[in-house]
Amino acid sequence: GFIINFISQPVISGFTSAAAIIIASSQLKLLFGLRLKTKGLIDTWVKVFSNIQDLRWQDLTLGLICIVVLFLLKEVGSVRWSCLDNNSRSVRQRVLRNTIFYLSAGRNAIVVIISSVIAYYLDG
Repeated sequence: GFIINFISQPVISGFTSAAAIIIASSQLKLLFGLRLKTKGLIDTWVKVFSNIQDLRWQDLTLGLICIVVLFLLKEVGSVRWSCLDNNSRSVRQRVLRNTIFYLSAGRNAIVVIISSVIAYYLDG
């Protein structure tokens, strides 16, 4: 709301960056497949790196593949396809343009569903 107008841009930027670091750090143990009880940012990093020998390579592999696929799908959505201009009349071009749009728009849901199915079939 209007209160945000009284807070300087560097403070907002710092808060946003700190929130991103905390969220990413809290997901780090899950990316490595570690089941740890942690309290805070520093404790998370210390426990992750002290228990790195217990990582599950399957979780790490699937997690890294999902991250790469998400970045690739983001790039596909931002590419300007010269063969798919907005005035295209052919059905094939419209279907392809809509497919690229929906892949870009729903990429997170697509990756979550596919990776969940893969994890279920591989790990039960």
